[in-house]
Amino acid sequence: MLKHRCIALAVSLVCSVVLPSAWAARSLVITVYPHDELASISDKQLHDDFFQAWLDEMRSFTQHPIEVIFQRAIPGLTDIDYGAMTSIEILDAFTHEIDNQRSVRPFSFMNKDLLLTRESYDQSGLTFVAGLAQPSGNTAIASMTSHAVPGHEIGHMLSATHENAETHFNGWFCETYMVPNRVALRSNCYRYSDQNRAAIADYLKYNSN
Repeated sequence: MLKHRCIALAVSLVCSVVLPSAWAARSLVITVYPHDELASISDKQLHDDFFQAWLDEMRSFTQHPIEVIFQRAIPGLTDIDYGAMTSIEILDAFTHEIDNQRSVRPFSFMNKDLLLTRESYDQSGLTFVAGLAQPSGNTAIASMTSHAVPGHEIGHMLSATHENAETHFNGWFCETYMVPNRVALRSNCYRYSDQNRAAIADYLKYNSN
């Protein structure tokens, strides 16, 4: 009998440790939709090149659970003819299809959807738009023109702003994720400024319960 009681007690202790942390915060889920043009690039390579540094940064200042998942070959979402559209039109079309195709999914500000494309948008001479997002919203588009672009657009969805971006010096000048107009000679810091970190942490805390 004592042996059984000890086993039961051990199980209850494990549950008391694990379950409250799962209940405490809803996971932030970033669903990435690689455009069909990226079929030859594996999810692992995209994750390693464009999302791992962002995940490392997030985990440096928040213990909030985060998932990055990939969804491929979805008509209406991953085959958008974005080359013939402006960035605003692309984001609107993507958002509309997300609303239609994910309507059965309960709404949550902790579900973020990002269309990843090879090329940038609104190209005119040497100027272009690398990405676009709904500020504090749930959808964004990001190009592969820089490894920092997805982190920039996800930052917008998590309430980070251009105004709180910074340039740091770590042996060379680097730009934090939210710098709006990047200088080619500067590197990526692959981090948010302290102000943007605080804003993101507050956003996650407010929207995860």
